[in-house]
Amino acid sequence: MLGEVKVDKISFGIDLVTTETTKRIDEVIRRYYGVVVKPKNHDRFHKLKRDVTPTKQLREGYDGFNHNLQMIPLHQFLKFLQEVRSVAGQNLNLYLMHLPMDITVEGDVADYLEVLLNHEYLNGYVATTNATDSYKTVYVAKKKRNPKSKRNQKLKIKFYDKAGELIDRDKANRVLPLKELVNAPELPMDYSTGGDRYGLLLYKMNLLRCEIELREDYLPFHTIDDMIEAIQNGTFQDTIEKTFNDILSKTVFAQPKKQTSCKTLKQLAVDSAIKSKRNYKLLCYIHDMGRAYNYFKKAKEAYARDNDLEFEELRGKFTH
Repeated sequence: MLGEVKVDKISFGIDLVTTETTKRIDEVIRRYYGVVVKPKNHDRFHKLKRDVTPTKQLREGYDGFNHNLQMIPLHQFLKFLQEVRSVAGQNLNLYLMHLPMDITVEGDVADYLEVLLNHEYLNGYVATTNATDSYKTVYVAKKKRNPKSKRNQKLKIKFYDKAGELIDRDKANRVLPLKELVNAPELPMDYSTGGDRYGLLLYKMNLLRCEIELREDYLPFHTIDDMIEAIQNGTFQDTIEKTFNDILSKTVFAQPKKQTSCKTLKQLAVDSAIKSKRNYKLLCYIHDMGRAYNYFKKAKEAYARDNDLEFEELRGKFTH
């Protein structure tokens, strides 16, 4: 459950479909998920597009809060995919996939989010936050060339307090019922109810979620048939784990190819610059010192990396 990659959302569809087939697919979705989620422009020009959340696929014998902390067992997910495929009578394309991982951290989640927000990333990635979020979320993505563009980015990564988000939805989630029993004695559990409906004591957990939103060529699978085949041959979990790890290693946790060494004087200079509120990037470019700033950026990254225990803890837990 924790430290494992899950599939939290997929968007799939068909370019040309009849009204009758659309109705039959919706019946399957409603039976497995209880509701049909239709994205914008979902059924235009005889096209079909639907969203489902595999972590929330209905379980037999469970009628508690339908949280997304546990992935549906793959053999149950396979049944849904096969039935949709059978009703459609043709392969279905995948347009979007969300891959989350939840971990516990040593300190307050808010401190780690602050570290992620202030980190200086490589390869054109920047961190932002949304002031309208009821709980703080840090987004990491490529900086848009056109800030006004409403086009969805192919790759977006977000970090947030998962325990806080679940408790905000419903205070009863302070003790979250588990859909399936997990063998994790290190987690705070409420065993008083007995049976297989143990409760996870969320209020005692520092739970941080990293969720990757993928589109187009970043997708690990491109069709429903691809997913069915991967589950059947036992490669599904390995594939999403590798995708998750590879993306984070090249984006959030990317490291410079050449490690810039920091001797005593350089450490003092960089340390002073980090603590300063001056915008060194702007100052360097105003005075036509772009190359100097590039060196400063690498030195700052190397020094910060060696001294940022929270960031290194996240690197170790999110990438294997």
